[in-house]
Amino acid sequence: MSNRKAPVDHPILPLMQERWSPRALTNTAIPANKLLTLLEAARWTPSASNIQPWGFIIDEAGSASFEQTLTYLKPGNLPWARNAALLGIALVNENRPDGTRNPHAEYDVGQAVAFLTLQAQQEGLYVHQMAGFLPEKVHEHVGLPEGWRALTMFAIGGLGDAASLPEEMAQRETAPRVRKPLAEFCFRAAWGKAL
Repeated sequence: MSNRKAPVDHPILPLMQERWSPRALTNTAIPANKLLTLLEAARWTPSASNIQPWGFIIDEAGSASFEQTLTYLKPGNLPWARNAALLGIALVNENRPDGTRNPHAEYDVGQAVAFLTLQAQQEGLYVHQMAGFLPEKVHEHVGLPEGWRALTMFAIGGLGDAASLPEEMAQRETAPRVRKPLAEFCFRAAWGKAL
């Protein structure tokens, strides 16, 4: 575990306080049982009407396809993500079983990735989620069924050394952790009305 606990204003679960998204990750192989535990956590995420509109494609460092999976990333993520133990693609099925659009699908996938992330933290692993990727390239190479698309990517690994990163990334890795104060986004009964 790191010493990068979030400086919270109100008590939260220690697991949530310790969760953060390092870029310095190790590529030490993740045992199959741990990986299945992370995916099981995602499986049991709440979803609207229990549709479970998520899917995951996992690629482990050292596999024959890992280099191909790296090509889905935008250049800003490549210098550090290539060192992860695992790259994942979170997929969303945009349609309900009856073929109508599911307006809550992305929300539900986000929750599934959050559950996976917290389970990883419990297992001593770190998840860094990435919006900087090329969804059209994923679609071209992984054979997604109709109605499915790549929503986000993530890297998982053990905690690495920030000094292994390019200087600008290393500085971001060790900078103080900050969040907007609750008063900027939490209101009572109407927007702008203080709690």
